This record gives sequence, C-alpha cells and structure tokens, in this order.
Amino acid sequence: MVDHIASSKGNSSSLGGETSSPDFLKKVTGPFTKSIIQLDKHVLEAWAANDPEYANVTTILKLNCKGENETMLERCPYLFAFLGPQGSDIGDKYMGILLLALALGMLSGCLLGMVKSLNSLLGTRVKGFIERTINTDIPIRGLGWLTGYMYMFVGAVITVLVQSSSVFTSTLTPLAGAGLISLERAYPLTLGSNIGTTTTSLIASIAAGGENVADAIQIALVHLMFNLIGIILFYPIPVLRWPISLARTLGDNTAQYRWISLVYLIGMFFLFPIIIFAISLAGPLAMYIILLPIAIIIILAIIINLVQNHKPSILPGFLKNWDFLPLFLHSLEPYDKIITRLCGWCRCCKPSTVSPTSNTGENEEENTEEGKKGEEKEGGKEKEGKMEKEASTSLKKMTKDNEGFENYEVV
Repeated sequence: MVDHIASSKGNSSSLGGETSSPDFLKKVTGPFTKSIIQLDKHVLEAWAANDPEYANVTTILKLNCKGENETMLERCPYLFAFLGPQGSDIGDKYMGILLLALALGMLSGCLLGMVKSLNSLLGTRVKGFIERTINTDIPIRGLGWLTGYMYMFVGAVITVLVQSSSVFTSTLTPLAGAGLISLERAYPLTLGSNIGTTTTSLIASIAAGGENVADAIQIALVHLMFNLIGIILFYPIPVLRWPISLARTLGDNTAQYRWISLVYLIGMFFLFPIIIFAISLAGPLAMYIILLPIAIIIILAIIINLVQNHKPSILPGFLKNWDFLPLFLHSLEPYDKIITRLCGWCRCCKPSTVSPTSNTGENEEENTEEGKKGEEKEGGKEKEGKMEKEASTSLKKMTKDNEGFENYEVV
C-alpha cells in the first residue's frame, strides 16, 4: 500500500514541479546560528556522494568566506572559526563535543528560565483558570472520551505550523513543569506532535524530485505509518497507556534522586544502543540467547509488580513484596549512597529532602534548637531519676528507724 501511494505521489509531484517547504524558524535562529558556526554544504553533499575530489578534505567548516567587497577574508566571521583550521585547529570531533555541551546547556537553561518565568508571571487565578480549561474533558455528556483526540489534533496542527516537534515539546515541557498541564493532557499533545512532524518529511520528499522521488516518499510514509500504528497501540485503550505511569514513576524517582536523569540519558541514548549494536554484530542467535532471558525476566517482574499492587492475596507469602531479594535489586538507596559519596560536591547529585520553599539556614537553626531542647529534656530526666533514687533510699532508712524505735518501746 505504501509503495502504491509513493508511486502515485511521485508521478504527481514530478508533473507539478519543485516545491519548497517553508521554514519560519530559520528567520529567527539563522543569524544566531551563523554567528556561532557555519558549515560547508558542498563538502557534506560530496562526502555523501563519495566524490573523490573531496576525499582529502578534513573539515566541514566553511572556510572561504567573502567580505562586503567580495574579497576573501583571512578568517570567517563566526565563533568556531577560531577553533578550526583558520585558528587553533582542534578538530571537528572536539568541536562537535563543544557544540553538544553548548546546546545541552542552552536547552537546560532555557527550560529552567521558562519554568521560573511562568511561575513568577502567572498568578494563582490565571494558573487555576488554565488548569481548569486545559485539564478538563469536553463538558458534553458522552463526548468526554474525545478530549484526548482533540488535543492530539491540536498538537499536530501546532507542529505543522512551526515545522518542528522539538520546538513544540520543548514549549510543552515547562508548562508541565509549572503544573499547568497534566500528564494526561501532555501525552496526547506529544502524540499529535509526532504526527505533525511527519509533514516535514512528506514535504521534503515531494520537493526532492529526480529519479528517487518515489523512494523518498515511501520513507516519509513509513515514518507516518510508524507513528500512526504507535498511537493505535498505546492510546485508544486506557489500560495500554502505560507511558503515562512510566513517566510519572520516572519523574517521582528523579525528584527524589537527582542523578537518575543523567543516568537515564546516558543509558538510553548511548549505552543501550551501543550494547544492542554490539550484540547484533554477533548474529541473531547471540541476540536471542542474551536478550530473550532478559525480556522474560522484565515481563515477569512487571506482572508480579502489578499483581502486588492490585491483588496481593493470590500471591505466595514471599512474593507479596521484594524484600526476599538483595537490597540493590529492589531499591535505589545503595546506589544513591555510592553516587552521593563520589560526587557529593555536586548539588545535582544530592537528594532533595528539603522542600523548595523552605530555607536551609532556618532549618539548621531549628534542628539545633530542637537538639538543645532534647538534650535539656534528657538532662532533666536524669536529674529526676537521681532525685527519685535518693527519695527511695531515704524512705527505706526512715522505715528501718521506725521499726527499731517500735521494738525498743515494746521491750
């Protein structure tokens, strides 16, 4: 079906001529990006086509820059030109690492700034109005189940307008962090954004032209079908919306243990793909032998965990909790102790035991005052115990003296 659609679209696009997809964000981000780094597109195209003329080129940076009078400049007017062949020449690899660190820092700073600004600018009444408006279902009886699909359509339309799902999800993240959008609303918006981002590849494939236009459209349709099948699997049935519970669990654990976010990023985007790729090189038999037992163990653990939460009575006594396992297999406390010892100097690795509205200095003073009061109470208890012992000994002596006096009178 995809092949038939791709061939029909390819024939129609070849008749219609070339088109270009509009990119509104380049008008804003283009000047800033060009001031930091500029790439030579001819080198990238030649490397992709295995052009022998560019076989000895060692950098993808733009080197031959012209000035206002069409004169060649000694050094291109962007920041990373000082680190390229026209400067210190640290290599494209290290410049890529610097760019990655710079991009992650800017992204994190912008998200934090957006969350802080939203919390400070929006009053309690505005927050309440937004929460009531966005997080409520359609008020018509019998149509509440359509609310998620409506927000899915909204996410797709906004993503089509901005031509970037990353921009949409990056804007959605601080709104969820500020508590304005719940996970139940952010989930369909993100799914709609995944549908909307396929339009970019569709427009690009139609605008490609040439002999391979059918193949390009086919890949774009595969992208669209992949996202549609994912939505069909994980959204219509409420029980299968387990990404929401996974996101909530990950967020709760990250709020308690700050280092989980870094471990998650490194593990899911670097270590896990590298391990799977290394196992795949050994052949399909090695993948089945290694990955199949791991998948069975994970599925059994999920099933037992669900039964523990909903019907623990049907389980045997030792399976009603995970206490029979070693502590490092069912708790993050041992790992937290090791990580806090290794990077205790970093604030991001320390557990968040204090609420964000409280002051640490005041808490320390309160703790010291409570400690002094406790010591005073313990000292008072010790004095009371000594006084009771002295009183008991004096009473014993008095009773003995009285008994002796009575005996003396009788004699």
